[in-house]
Amino acid sequence: MAKPILILQMQRMGDLILSFPLFSWLSRIYPQRTIHVIAEQKFYQGLVDLSPRVLYIPWESHGHALKHKYDMVINLSHRKEAAWLAGKVEAREIVGPYRDESDNLRIQGQWQLYRSSIVQNNRYNRFHWAELNALDVIDCKVLGKTVWQKPGGASGTRKIGLFVGASQENKRPGPYFYALLAKELIRRNYQPILIGGPGDKKQARDIVKLSPVKLLNLTGKLSLSQLASVFSTLELLITPDTGPMHLSAWCGLKTLNLSLGPVNPWETGPYQPGHAIIRSSISCTGCWECIQKDLLCADSFKIRQVILIMEKMMHGSLEDAELTGFKAVNIFKTSRSKGLYNLNPCRLKQTVSFYLGEFWQSYWLYSASLGSKSQVREKVRLMVTHYPFVHDKLLKCTLLFLAQLKKLIQKGQIPDHSFWRQSPPYFRPFAGFVHIMWQNQDYSSSSLAASTRMLETLLGFLETR
Repeated sequence: MAKPILILQMQRMGDLILSFPLFSWLSRIYPQRTIHVIAEQKFYQGLVDLSPRVLYIPWESHGHALKHKYDMVINLSHRKEAAWLAGKVEAREIVGPYRDESDNLRIQGQWQLYRSSIVQNNRYNRFHWAELNALDVIDCKVLGKTVWQKPGGASGTRKIGLFVGASQENKRPGPYFYALLAKELIRRNYQPILIGGPGDKKQARDIVKLSPVKLLNLTGKLSLSQLASVFSTLELLITPDTGPMHLSAWCGLKTLNLSLGPVNPWETGPYQPGHAIIRSSISCTGCWECIQKDLLCADSFKIRQVILIMEKMMHGSLEDAELTGFKAVNIFKTSRSKGLYNLNPCRLKQTVSFYLGEFWQSYWLYSASLGSKSQVREKVRLMVTHYPFVHDKLLKCTLLFLAQLKKLIQKGQIPDHSFWRQSPPYFRPFAGFVHIMWQNQDYSSSSLAASTRMLETLLGFLETR
């Protein structure tokens, strides 16, 4: 009998839904193996009927895993107990964080290392979380050949879902925005429906109070299976970055993501192709944690713009939309590029962050043998063309980092835990990754030498214009 595969996903509901593609890919590649998933029961219990077919196990019953022999264990969780369990179960292969026999934390898999390196360091990340979950065990060609359900909706119902909550207050618009949006929807003969979890009831009550018209408020009244049923009656869902947004996309409902606050739509936007994202274009967008007194990016969202994008998604094409009058926001359509998740810009203010993100993505793809030298050089050329001073800074920083590293190696010194933070933000994608790599190998001479070779390759790209 084929040994099963064990996946540890101890994060929130949205993270669990973003693991669904991995469950599907593994089931297709290993049809003879059952897939066990250890997760929080409160997050998976409402998703069982919507999930790919796997055996869910609550953490409280994790002892069940210690009695099995697994072909593979994949740990997608950052929690300490998950790493402990990953190191304890008997498996042919471990992917992700685990505790070794000496209780040292290790991370197995190049993409899992990268995934760990972008914690508090994701400003220039351009890889989606659903794919970072999978790239160490699923061939990129499999990802590219996957055909996803084309997003649709209950045409003609004119029902528009407004999801009013998020895991953090600064990841969603305030009640006044939703009240104005609902009013405008009603004026255009749509029926807005307020949706949210139990923790969003106050937000919904505030919206109802501010609204001059009576609203249908289902906030806190739906189980996840009931929420999925409501999704089947809507033409479209307007939502911040939240777990139900991923559920909506998974169910095939057209989804308009209001991406604001400390979120990165390249890594947590609606995963399937054909959805839309509105994102502020102000300079601080892409933060890990908002440090502003007021949520400046929320002020970028205008009701008429949201309505226009919504109607183009429902009755036309975003690519054909007249977006020249838009200010302070970027508009994207979720798509695929070379097999991977991509945000296709419908309106884009090309900033320094855009070109740095494009460059670093091409570099990591090349490092993983998924991209070519010519692709990296093209991104360098574009950076030189549009922001030559940024290219020069990046080149100087690479030379400085290489000199510092060689000096540390010569003196036999170990970089301290904050070494990567000493680099400027535009270089931290590299510094953060190699620092995780050093820690993962106890600052061995081989890990330091490997990072030196990576630096020399990076330098070669930056010196070629």
